[in-house]
Amino acid sequence: MIRSIKSFTDLTGAFSPASAITITANSISHVLYTSKGREIFLALVQYSAELYKQCMKDFAAAQEEDRWIGSVQSAKSIESSMSNGRKMIRFLRFLDEVGAVEKLIENTKAWSVVPALKMMSHAASFLYYVLDNFVLASSIGIISKFIATINIKWKNTKDMTSFVRCVLEVIIVGLTLRETRQSIRVAEMQLRSGHQTTLSLQSKNFEILAKLLANRRRLRFMYLDLIQNCLRLLMLVKALGLPGNKQLSSIFLAGVGVTTSALAVFKILTEQPTVVKVEAPK
Repeated sequence: MIRSIKSFTDLTGAFSPASAITITANSISHVLYTSKGREIFLALVQYSAELYKQCMKDFAAAQEEDRWIGSVQSAKSIESSMSNGRKMIRFLRFLDEVGAVEKLIENTKAWSVVPALKMMSHAASFLYYVLDNFVLASSIGIISKFIATINIKWKNTKDMTSFVRCVLEVIIVGLTLRETRQSIRVAEMQLRSGHQTTLSLQSKNFEILAKLLANRRRLRFMYLDLIQNCLRLLMLVKALGLPGNKQLSSIFLAGVGVTTSALAVFKILTEQPTVVKVEAPK
């Protein structure tokens, strides 16, 4: 009995609050080690500062008080600094898209609608990051803010490329969602029609069940991708001045930015499951 209590204590100790804090800190540290992870966290800070700035501007105007001007200016400085920091982190990011295209070509055995759309999405992402580098160069005065001989800003062209990319991603996620849900229904039917009541590592039902669980997990992240890209489209509608942009308030769009950034942080922390090893007491 004493040994059983000790074993239970050792087991629960692996999931103690201190262990949870350590695992979380290590996960965040691992994410921040990558440029993509740092860019996502900076985006969360940027849009949080933007949301505070927009809310306080309306509050100060309604109260007719000037004592909040300092905090609004501080939030504006934070938002600008985070935006510039993100541009620096994205420097030469277009090279990642070259590797992604090469990987897509190697892994695609039969070309269909989804792989073709993914190729177009990578091409749009490549152009987006190239233009983003031009926006960075124009912001520090290396090149003009306008495309030579054409009265078009680099930023507007970049935003339009991002809009096209988001539309492609929404279509890709929609098609992939349909295929995944169909695979889940097929696996569930196979399990219901199976005659085996027990599972073993070598059984066919175990293989079907593992595939079913993997597809259900993928499905949840696909829904997050769909929500993210739809929210980004709203932000780009405002940035590009497309029809309906006047109905989107600055506070709402700042909240959308915080939501998309928070979803991105959640995805990057949870998309790859963390394996916790618990050793039995000797």
